[in-house]
Amino acid sequence: MHTIRSIQSLAFAAALLATPALAANEGKLDGNFYLRKSGCSAAKPGDCAITLQVSGVAAKVLYENMAGKAVNDACTGGQSKSDASGLRCYKAPDGYSCDFGYNFKARKMSDSDVSC
Repeated sequence: MHTIRSIQSLAFAAALLATPALAANEGKLDGNFYLRKSGCSAAKPGDCAITLQVSGVAAKVLYENMAGKAVNDACTGGQSKSDASGLRCYKAPDGYSCDFGYNFKARKMSDSDVSC
C-alpha cells in the first residue's frame, strides 16, 4: 500500500513539474483576418478565401522553425521566409509576422492577399 502511494505521489509531482514546461509552449494568438469575398458559404464557395495574419510570439515560433534560408525583404526592411503552402513569415525591426491564406473552393492552404 505504501508503494502505491509513493508511486501516486511521484506521478503527481512529475505532472506538476511538467505543467510549466508545457505552458511555455502555448499561448494566445495575435493577428487579423480578411475575407476576400463577402457572403461566402459552404454551398457556393466561389472565389472565397481568407487571409490570416499572425504576429507576436506565434509568428516568431513559425519563422524560427521554418526550413529554408531567410532572404532580404524590401517591404519590411527585415528578413522573410516562405514555403510552398503559402506561408510567409517576416523578421522585421518591429517584430515578427506571418501571413497565409485558405481557399474554400480548392479546400487548401494558399498565398495570402497581403501585399507590400
